[in-house]
Amino acid sequence: MKRIPTILLCILLTCCLVCCNHKSDKHQENDIQIKRFEQVLFKTDPQTLSQKLFEVKDDFDSPLISLYPDDPQYMQMLSGFVADPVVKDIFRITDSCFPELFWLEHQLTEAFEKMQELHPAMRCDKVFSFVGCDFNYATRVVYDEGDLRISLDQYALPHMQQYGFFQTPQYILAQCDSTRILPDCLAAIARNYIVKPEGEQLSLLDYMVMEGKVQYFLSEVAPNIDETAKLRYTPEQLDWMEKNEEIVWAYFVQNRLLYETDYMRIHNFIDDAPKTNIFKDSAPRTIEYIGSRIVKAYMDKNKVSLSELFENANSQEILSQSGYRPR
Repeated sequence: MKRIPTILLCILLTCCLVCCNHKSDKHQENDIQIKRFEQVLFKTDPQTLSQKLFEVKDDFDSPLISLYPDDPQYMQMLSGFVADPVVKDIFRITDSCFPELFWLEHQLTEAFEKMQELHPAMRCDKVFSFVGCDFNYATRVVYDEGDLRISLDQYALPHMQQYGFFQTPQYILAQCDSTRILPDCLAAIARNYIVKPEGEQLSLLDYMVMEGKVQYFLSEVAPNIDETAKLRYTPEQLDWMEKNEEIVWAYFVQNRLLYETDYMRIHNFIDDAPKTNIFKDSAPRTIEYIGSRIVKAYMDKNKVSLSELFENANSQEILSQSGYRPR
């Protein structure tokens, strides 16, 4: 029998515990309700699926959910998707990990209330869960026009060993557990309200400050989120960044990278990866940690609201007024 690598076994055991440790008896009064689209699809008799979709159409009325029960071609495609044996198994695994989401509803409600206090223009009207079988980090959580869609199957991916984890790299697989759902949801909302600097090409500093704003937002609206979950770091990666912050910053400055706009020269500090190739045994996405330190320093020194922070697209101004110094 093929042996599972030790590091992968640790990931599987951790994710199994995390998925199963969220227990809640019922939906709490005044909490936002997550609409379970995947349960509607897979727990409805295929013969009555069209009728069921008509009944719930108002609940799932959103640009994020395609719902055309009166379209024969759409229903044929949807029925084929629901009947696919692999898709059905993915739903089974996902539903066993997340039979209920009352714990997440409560977390989101608390965060949304704080979010509205700090930035009244921000909103989240509806939240949907979904099984899309599209294992791509960019589609884990999608926010559009005030609605939020969570692809739950992507957070149950470590339990899909029989499918070779759909060829997902181990460093991504390590990020697929329920502790990441809340920060992923909040980050998706924040990015929608952060004003991007003008121009077709962004500098490394622009990316750094924008991601720093996301990290600051997470700290403010959900202060109990663990630092590793916010940054999508392992404890070892976070420790490396804390110990090497000065070295990373010095590298950016000495190599004149802060204002570099050639993405091929800077993507290694931005893209998801097992590490940053420039540095040995390093953390990935070094701009996120450095950016979080710059933005925190800026907010500590300036009387600026969250909405003003998000609207300020002048990365150089934020850096200059932060007084940032690496530790």
